[in-house]
Amino acid sequence: AHSGFSFNDDNGNPQSYVNNAACLQIEQGKHIEFVGNEIEGCGNGIFITPGAEDVLIESNYIDGNGNSGSIYEHNTYTEAVGITYRYNRFGPLCDGCGGDNLKD
Repeated sequence: AHSGFSFNDDNGNPQSYVNNAACLQIEQGKHIEFVGNEIEGCGNGIFITPGAEDVLIESNYIDGNGNSGSIYEHNTYTEAVGITYRYNRFGPLCDGCGGDNLKD
């Protein structure tokens, strides 16, 4: 999910992703585990809102996210109530990206 890519909406019409589109976006839920994935090439790699509780982000490779020339998109951008990061590997953001690896 990156602004350079498109998708078809429910009516089959082509749409563009917004700059902050995420590979993984969680808005609500409890006891969520995200384990053993590669997250790459999105505006935000992982985006989690305060509506999510008790989240585990474990053993993932997270790199190459963000938008060139912007400080507003990150490899992870999370605000969950109770989040644990464990055994993840963070690589650099995309070329020219000014965001952070982990913003919480």
